[in-house]
Amino acid sequence: MSCIAAGGNPLSVFTGTARGPGYARQLSTSERVGVGVGDAGILIAGVSGVYSGIKQGGGGLNAASSALGTAAALDPEPISKAVLAIAALATGIASSILGDPKKLFDEAQTRVLDANKFKAPTAQDRGFDIATGSDQFSTNF
Repeated sequence: MSCIAAGGNPLSVFTGTARGPGYARQLSTSERVGVGVGDAGILIAGVSGVYSGIKQGGGGLNAASSALGTAAALDPEPISKAVLAIAALATGIASSILGDPKKLFDEAQTRVLDANKFKAPTAQDRGFDIATGSDQFSTNF
């Protein structure tokens, strides 16, 4: 993670102080820049994941999973980080189990359209013999 140098706190780029159990130290400029670049990368990846999840079609769960994962990566609190990570994992698994709703809808519509294609009526021939006055009726298959 980008915030390991900052003591696990992605907000250290703003405060300039890395805090941990029993210590606090000032970050150097390069450490602050590194934390900022890493946090920006996490945010860009999260926004990109949410956008692609929405654009994909079954976007609700995919987008939620990406948003929860991004929140977990940026959360400095370990307990809520774990809860967010588990929620991101659960929504990702649910998304893979349920499948893509656009694809499922498309397949269902294709089945309905295939079942209701126009089928021409059976060809029938009808003839009349003038000499004998008889009708001829046949069904051609």
